Amino acid sequence: MTTVAPEKVSVLVRRPGPQELHPPRTHRRRRALELSLAVAVPLLLALLWQLAATHAWLDDRVDSVNRTLYEEAVGHRP
Repeated sequence: MTTVAPEKVSVLVRRPGPQELHPPRTHRRRRALELSLAVAVPLLLALLWQLAATHAWLDDRVDSVNRTLYEEAVGHRP
């Protein structure tokens, strides 16, 4: 019995990425990214809300809620 080997055999080789090569460093970087986004996204939304309120893009009924929350958080009127 004769076996014929194929001329070209394609083999998929998976190289390890940074997560596999340096797990602690990748975990720290990922955690820092998650924490930064957890802080930055609400801040950005609050800033956009304030910008929309100052340019009268929002209705006064919606804006009054934001102003009331700010006054309660800071403890005085701006």
